Amino acid sequence: MPINELLSLMPPHAGSASDVDWDEAERAWGYSLPTDYKDFVGRYGAGAIRGRP
Repeated sequence: MPINELLSLMPPHAGSASDVDWDEAERAWGYSLPTDYKDFVGRYGAGAIRGRP
């Protein structure tokens, strides 16, 4: 599902965004993460949906 569709179905709550240094994180982990994952985390942050981590 494109992020724009998800945003319309489940808007992130105020203050949920995460500011992640993806270059540093990917260097530390040794691999690149998908762009859509990084976009999701950037908008929704870490957490759970309906109490499920």
